[in-house]
Amino acid sequence: MGIGAAWLRVAEQIGVDAFLETWRTLDDERAAAGRREVYIPNFTTYTNYQRNRFIQSLAAAGHDAREIRRLLLAELHDAPTVRHIHRVAAGGKG
Repeated sequence: MGIGAAWLRVAEQIGVDAFLETWRTLDDERAAAGRREVYIPNFTTYTNYQRNRFIQSLAAAGHDAREIRRLLLAELHDAPTVRHIHRVAAGGKG
């Protein structure tokens, strides 16, 4: 049928039945929206969102930006700048 290698790996990971159900759901959504394809954002969009929520929760718990950066480095092995942490903690998108 010409299903791409990435989709075949997804089917192997989640199982064929789950893949077929997912495929049908995505196709139904695409058709209902009158689109040719279904948009799926980059995974980093999701991980950045989760990281920013973590920053906001740490800020709400009273941690300052430098401490938040240290905690992020310890937990995630990566952290944005202190300036970015200030923006996210203040409620900005980052």
